[in-house]
Formats: sequence, structure tokens, C-alpha cells
Amino acid sequence: MTQLTVEDRIEIEELISRLCHALDFSRPEDFVAVFVPHGAFQATTSARSGGAVRFRHEGHDGLRAFADAAAAKRGGLGRHWTGNLVVRGVPGGAEATSYVMFLEIDPGTGERTIPLSGVHHDVFTRTEAGWRFVERTIVADF
Repeated sequence: MTQLTVEDRIEIEELISRLCHALDFSRPEDFVAVFVPHGAFQATTSARSGGAVRFRHEGHDGLRAFADAAAAKRGGLGRHWTGNLVVRGVPGGAEATSYVMFLEIDPGTGERTIPLSGVHHDVFTRTEAGWRFVERTIVADF
């Protein structure tokens, strides 16, 4: 296992928060910026539900299209909560797992729903600009 410094861990935790804030506050460019150029963002169903890929977006163009669509749909009315973060060094970078819950707010009624709970599985690499996501996979609980 590769050793990570305290600074590495803090930077990775900050990167995770920046990704969530970028989606929640409708900032597609900030979302793309946390990924390497060939990075990927995907969601799957749980193993119990078959583990099917729900979506996959790759590369900065694909990631930007996803973030643009999320911004248009939500208009800044969504909140991600990420917790119980475990980060570990691996050869060539780092990996992390964390819990996620997403709260969506209906702009017309103000009604709040939780359309997603699950686990993030993240892969990171250190670049000249700092740590970046290589891949984020959300595995839904249901």
C-alpha cells in the first residue's frame, strides 16, 4: 500500500467536496476540472439489483454534457451529502469509498425527496495541478 500524507488526504477530501459543490451549485466547469482529461463518472445499481450501469460519462466533453444537463434540470436545487470517507494509497494514486445521499428539491413545490443513497467508489491520481479523479462510481443502495 502506498503511504499518503496528511496533506494528500486533506486535498482528496477537498476534491470530493468540490465535485459535490460543483453539481449542487450548477458549476459545470468546476465539475469537469476535478477530473483528469480521460476521467469517468458513472452510476450502477446495487449488486442486489443486478449491478447494471445506469449511466457513464467519459472524458471532459462527456463530463461537461452531464454537468450541463444536471444544472439545467436542478437549477441549483440539489444537495449531496458524503460521509464515512475512507482513503487509501494504492500504487499510482489513491482510492476512496464514502457514503452518499442526495436530496433533490422541487423548484415548483419546494418538496424535498431523497432519490439516491449509496456508496461512492473513487480512483484518484496526482497530477501537476494536484489530485484529480480518474473515476467516480456511485453504487446505489437499491
